[in-house]
Amino acid sequence: MNEIFEYEAEGIETGKKKDFSPVPEGEYWLEITDVDQRRTQAGDPMINVEFEITRDRVDEYNGRKVWTNITFFRDKTNKGAGIAIHFLHCIGEPYEGKFKVDIMNWIGKQVRAKLIIDTYTGKDGKPKTNNKVKWFMTDLSDAPVNGKVEASTDALEYEVPF
Repeated sequence: MNEIFEYEAEGIETGKKKDFSPVPEGEYWLEITDVDQRRTQAGDPMINVEFEITRDRVDEYNGRKVWTNITFFRDKTNKGAGIAIHFLHCIGEPYEGKFKVDIMNWIGKQVRAKLIIDTYTGKDGKPKTNNKVKWFMTDLSDAPVNGKVEASTDALEYEVPF
């Protein structure tokens, strides 16, 4: 069915490309903006987490996106099994003993992270770069309160093998 309708396009920007180039390596405050539950090929729960840089020191990178996967390995001897537990600790979610994981609770949480620039081969065979989370930081003095976080220099850093 072909229906004719009116549409108001005033105020909509066109032709503006988003910047997906990597931000410089360093520590950034990230806010979780989206989560998507998937499974690894081995069947382990894997959460694709989308972050937005929120408190860049000079505002230049605020709003830029970063993604990472958090995998909950069923095999507790897997060398990456502790990454998900550390991540949960960093965002203030339950992480000890037996608990339920509700990824929708993650949205809006903030975490400090060390970002690096990763080089990989794209599907077209050409080298590409993007940001990769090197580690998350537990920063108890900067825990979000009512969605607001105050900066501090006291951070406990734990490197996680991504």
